[in-house]
Amino acid sequence: MPDESGRSRGGSFPWTIPETFGVPGASRARWLAVVGLCALVWALMRATFFLGVAGSDDIRYMRFAACWDRPPANHLEARLIANGLVAGAMKLGGRTELAAVTPALLSSALMLGCVLYGCYRFAGVWHALWAGLLVAVLPMNVDEATTVSAHAVMTALLTLGTLLFVLGPESSALRLVAAGSLALGVVTHYTGAYYVAWLAAAALVVDRRRFLKPVALTAAAGVLFVLADMAVFHFAYGDALGRFRACVAQSPDKVQRVPLFVDGGLTPEFFAFPILGLLFSKAFGVALVVALGTAVWRYRRFPRPLRVLALTALACWLWMSFGTQVPWDYRPFARNTRYLHPLLFSVAILFACAVVAPRRRLVGVGAGLAVLGVCVLNLMGSGSWGQNVEISRELLAYAKVHPQTRFVTDVNTLNEMYIINRLRTPANVVTLDDREPGRIIDPAAFAARVTQADLKPSDEILVNVLNHRRNPDFGVFVAARAGRTRYKTQPVYRTICRLVPPLRAYSWAIRRPAARVCECTAPATR
Repeated sequence: MPDESGRSRGGSFPWTIPETFGVPGASRARWLAVVGLCALVWALMRATFFLGVAGSDDIRYMRFAACWDRPPANHLEARLIANGLVAGAMKLGGRTELAAVTPALLSSALMLGCVLYGCYRFAGVWHALWAGLLVAVLPMNVDEATTVSAHAVMTALLTLGTLLFVLGPESSALRLVAAGSLALGVVTHYTGAYYVAWLAAAALVVDRRRFLKPVALTAAAGVLFVLADMAVFHFAYGDALGRFRACVAQSPDKVQRVPLFVDGGLTPEFFAFPILGLLFSKAFGVALVVALGTAVWRYRRFPRPLRVLALTALACWLWMSFGTQVPWDYRPFARNTRYLHPLLFSVAILFACAVVAPRRRLVGVGAGLAVLGVCVLNLMGSGSWGQNVEISRELLAYAKVHPQTRFVTDVNTLNEMYIINRLRTPANVVTLDDREPGRIIDPAAFAARVTQADLKPSDEILVNVLNHRRNPDFGVFVAARAGRTRYKTQPVYRTICRLVPPLRAYSWAIRRPAARVCECTAPATR
């Protein structure tokens, strides 16, 4: 029998959970059915809601990984582990979206496997079913798994490390692998350091004697891996601090303090955002509040491994919501739920505990289905994120079948065409001389940019309205110079609106506005 700490007195495995916590006697066939069902739902969700290129950080990752022709110029390119995986996948599968997202897809699969195995060792088959289904349908995981993302790779490594960290703190082999995985996750994306710090702190609070060695080993591995990362930058690029310089160049005043943290002062919205995100968000639905509520509600009844997960989830959410990035100044994190992605392992298992716990099984099943249903509805109601690239794809197809016409478009649409066209900008597509020419990622397109004075009556304008917010000057240009529309696609509704036609009457129903090609008129004269 295991004692209160979860340690077995008679068995060889030190962290066996009491039988009353799980579902004893589950047959191998039942376990295989659960694993198969979760894997099937996982694959179905990612195939149905595949994102691909989103026109954000991913295009920087893909361009650098495919070319690798210079030292990293920003914090995205400086994440060499993630970029190296993307580069390897593109070497094998070509410069395609599917090849580029393969590391993220495999990372998501690893997360699912870790959650299922964690339930196998900690709990029971019903816990595995609910936890696995949540991982399969969680919008944050679906989105991160189907685009180029360092967050997905980091979270997979942290998930594996967390599983092994709580699984066998008295096993030398597991301690080594856990420490290496956690440290590698931190080096992949430095925001993982906050999660690892709180995991270590929670473990020491729950059982300092048992977790002291794993925590020390993880800290040592972290220092070693950071030094190794610095050594790579030193020998490859001649600057051991190159990655840190790239991170510092990403000014927190420009990114993190707008618009909720203004001029050094806190606003009510700053505090409201994480609270509202806890109660409901696109990324987690209502799973986060259920998981953290369960962490508080059932903490005293949890065995010690789950107490570590519960404390880690609570502390990490509080720090990412209201903490600071650096100790010498209060620099809050961006109001972005993606920083909570490392909590996936804890959230999934705590959610399963909440569903399986009620004495009336129908109550638990109903609540679990409701949480999963909200996640699916969130995916079906997804808005315009990434649809700018789909408009660019439609405009690219039009430009290709009209090779004799020169087209002018905004910088972001040009970059997106470059990426989805396998890193080749069409020869007949140019952009205007941008005020920030460093935004143009294709050197050939940079050299070919034009001014408004260079435009001719035979030129046409490629209009991607979803990119005008990031290119307001081009939006003004379109308003002034766009003439008769020569080509226009049909708008695309959100998935849920396609299934429920009456919803199309609402203004938010359109997910992807129409792509337009317009004549370029002469400038107005006074």
